[in-house]
Amino acid sequence: ESKGRLLLSTDAGTTWTDLGTGFGDRGPVGIIDAKTLLAVHSGHPVLQRSTDAGATWTKVADLPKGRNSSVIYMFKGVCYLMTEQGLLVSKDKGLTWAVQGAAVKANIGPFFGKDEDHLVAVGAEGFYQTNDGGKTWALVAPLPPKMGPYDFNYAWDPIHNIFYEAQH
Repeated sequence: ESKGRLLLSTDAGTTWTDLGTGFGDRGPVGIIDAKTLLAVHSGHPVLQRSTDAGATWTKVADLPKGRNSSVIYMFKGVCYLMTEQGLLVSKDKGLTWAVQGAAVKANIGPFFGKDEDHLVAVGAEGFYQTNDGGKTWALVAPLPPKMGPYDFNYAWDPIHNIFYEAQH
């Protein structure tokens, strides 16, 4: 996605298919498989799904108000989208969605740890962690002074429990 234009490559970037304009500048977008895509259209907090590699789109969910993660992540066949109202989850390739767990002031991530219940997400106050799939969240690392949360890159090493923040 670039400035509302969505492009798709199925050959490691050798060729690109233009899927058109009108998509959200900051996502979220997700790739489920070679034909199944998820994207938000610009100006509407509506998640759309394509099962024909972007030729046609169908509304699948209204997104919660507030900021959402720009990427829809897949882990063990489940789609995850971090929102400030909680973790939005789909167990059927993005066809249906439900909030899993409690609201958290985070909208970047989730980053996965040892399993699908061990997650970290980032918000304006810092890194939040859950060990129960989002039922409860705890602020485990505040952001450095005068840093973030937007236009930065974040990472988490769950083995050594190290949190990273880098400015663009």
